[in-house]
Amino acid sequence: MRPTFSGKSIASVDALARALNLSEPQLRTIAGAANSHYREFSIPKRDGTPRLVSGPTEELKIVQRRINRQIFERVKFPEYLFGSIKEKCYIHNANYHSRAQVVISLDVKNYFPSIKRARVLDIFQIFFEFSPGVAEILTNLCTKNNEVPQGACTSSYLANLAFFDIEHRLVYNLSSEGLTYSRLIDDITISSKDLIPKKKLDSLIKRVSGFLKTKGFHLKRSKTRISSKQNKESPIEITGLRINLGKPSAKKENRVYVRNEVRQLIGEAEYDIKTPEYHALYNKTSGRVAMLSQLKHPEAKRYRKRLNEIQPIYTQKEITKTEKIVSALCKTPIGSRSSSSYLKRFYQARYRVNITGRTDGELAKNLHEKLSLHKPTIKSDEAIHGK
Repeated sequence: MRPTFSGKSIASVDALARALNLSEPQLRTIAGAANSHYREFSIPKRDGTPRLVSGPTEELKIVQRRINRQIFERVKFPEYLFGSIKEKCYIHNANYHSRAQVVISLDVKNYFPSIKRARVLDIFQIFFEFSPGVAEILTNLCTKNNEVPQGACTSSYLANLAFFDIEHRLVYNLSSEGLTYSRLIDDITISSKDLIPKKKLDSLIKRVSGFLKTKGFHLKRSKTRISSKQNKESPIEITGLRINLGKPSAKKENRVYVRNEVRQLIGEAEYDIKTPEYHALYNKTSGRVAMLSQLKHPEAKRYRKRLNEIQPIYTQKEITKTEKIVSALCKTPIGSRSSSSYLKRFYQARYRVNITGRTDGELAKNLHEKLSLHKPTIKSDEAIHGK
């Protein structure tokens, strides 16, 4: 019921450098200056307030991807953890509680900034059983200003491991009481197939609060929510999905929003399907329809069929731009085709050629043939994770 690591212990910094395909001096230099390898920007939260994100530079990102591949992806996570784990998204998390009569939804306050350097050191030294020197280097590479940065590709793994030594005991105790526990990064859900007296509900929230405080975390009380099938005015909702019908489904307001977006797109398509604004709206709407498809919503197939009939196309200017992009890629020497940046440019070009094919199939065929002769010499998973 706890995370397990199937890899081998890394006993020296030299061994870590070899695992990450770096020389030891390279590794120490990057780790020593890791704090300066980030740029900060903000993105809107669901409530509209800004969320500060720290994005690593390409150099640090490559190293972090290699850490993921060599270390974090060899962790087997228990069934109660969701988020940033293969085939364990927010939909799976909601489905985990699909038979619930009562649900307690809790949110951990300022989760990523609350994962401090000392806790990351514990993860590498105690959970992974790496030597102190190795743990120190890895901690430098995965933290910024003594915290786990929101924006680094290693951060979600550390978020899942933040309670590696205590969470399983809480889960076991709750399970022995007939309760189901899950955590999707910073969203904790406890459910029961039976009704729970109010006194016990309060007690459960206090227990979780105490569990979090042992590691320096706190609940965001304003987001605590208790829902029950008996209360028709407060339908059961888990990580943004309803489960009142025994399976996850989109909330009514979300379904209405998607329906309205599809209608807006249909209206826009009558005027111009070539503008950048139409392309952006189409991609956003397509993503929302894909979400409904994942939830097996009955309208999803009809929406997708309609979207396929009004796909965006390029102006002649954009088609010419696509030809130039492909031509530039074809001039790239084979020795320069093993970088993640080339891989990104290659797939962006292929995406543009696909759109070009909606109006000029012969040209698109010709461009695809040219691209096939200049494929990246690195596989996509190697670019994502590092060699």
